[in-house]
Amino acid sequence: LYLCLGTGIGGCRVVRRFGKLIVLAAEPGHQNVRPGQRLIQHACRQFDCMEIYCGGEGLKSRFSVASAAELSMEQWGEVQVDLSIGLTSMMLAHPVGMLVLGGGMTDKDRHLVDGVREGLGQWLHVIDRPLVIASSFPAKSAAGLALLYLDA
Repeated sequence: LYLCLGTGIGGCRVVRRFGKLIVLAAEPGHQNVRPGQRLIQHACRQFDCMEIYCGGEGLKSRFSVASAAELSMEQWGEVQVDLSIGLTSMMLAHPVGMLVLGGGMTDKDRHLVDGVREGLGQWLHVIDRPLVIASSFPAKSAAGLALLYLDA
């Protein structure tokens, strides 16, 4: 699974079938991270999307900051919990062996990758935890470059 954490949250799922890599569209930003709470409605009209709680634009309004770079370590901790809960739900529905995190927020805060790794260890018990790595490609590179990791 490739997840791009920037102004929003995008991504794709990559599978190998018949010796070929197949890229499947995903909407990871719309994964619900606070089931049943109905606290904040996203522009997609769904409540409590991961994008609101963890995407760059959502973080600005959630924490009243001009950019995610202004978040305190405590605030990043809250983001990591919400991101880990959303990713755990995604992993349970579609288990993967590797999770590649990329995008501008990952570039700016490598603690986020460690926090997701730790969070999945805390929340994900039914299946094996995937290998979680940070993309070394710049935020503006195409998501397809992350496929190089997955094809290794």
